[in-house]
Amino acid sequence: MTAAMYDRGLHNLPVRMGDGRVLHLDLRESMCMSYLLKGAIVDEGGETSFVRSVLRPGEVAVDIGANVGWYSTLLSELVGPDGRVYAFEPSASTLRLLKETAQRYPQLTIVPAALGDQEGEAELHIALHGEMTSLREVPTAIGGTRSSQKCRVITLDSFLASVDDPRVSFVKCDAEGGELHILQGASGLLSRDKPPIWMIELNLLTAAQFGYHPDQIVEHFQRLPGADYAVYRIDGQTGLLAPLSLPVTENRSDAAFVHAWAGERLLKIHEA
Repeated sequence: MTAAMYDRGLHNLPVRMGDGRVLHLDLRESMCMSYLLKGAIVDEGGETSFVRSVLRPGEVAVDIGANVGWYSTLLSELVGPDGRVYAFEPSASTLRLLKETAQRYPQLTIVPAALGDQEGEAELHIALHGEMTSLREVPTAIGGTRSSQKCRVITLDSFLASVDDPRVSFVKCDAEGGELHILQGASGLLSRDKPPIWMIELNLLTAAQFGYHPDQIVEHFQRLPGADYAVYRIDGQTGLLAPLSLPVTENRSDAAFVHAWAGERLLKIHEA
């Protein structure tokens, strides 16, 4: 990281991951160190395995909070050339890297915007640790804010309408507290006959910055017409699922929300 302060060639460096994918990294950023040193997100091996288990070639997936593209590229490889991935990332500095990485994947579309429950413009708070960038002030407990920028905010429903409403099978959502608002802006998607599987970060601290508790995300799915979503906690090491009960007490965890139509896809996880 110190060398990168003086060498511009390390501000946009293609690095091969452990599974062969290539991500562009800025080695001045602490968020890039895991990718450089380990070739992966070391504490999300289980989530990566879960995604591999439930997505199919030719499907449409959405990556909300794409960062440098770990999940965007994973989704792109899983859906293949006949599928489509839409990746949302509002941070200008991160977008620079993500767009370079996306050139290898014609099925991957980068959307330079944040998602929420209404359209407009907002202040984006760039975190000291870039992966924690948020539409709310970043708590000092997780590094605090180092700068800010304006960004466009749209709803997932309005975006999907603008691209002819594809049948989305999977959504990964990690928006540093903005997850509940994103769900509120996706009511049309959630009301479809086969709504997508969602993988959502539940984080006590970042949710509090938006004025809610992660329990409300679970309750949002439980209030949907028919209430056909099952909710699971994803084991960060193995990818195995366990029923998620309230209240949510872990500081941070990832949850899977699986509609009844997709329940058979979970069999592959347990077989593995």
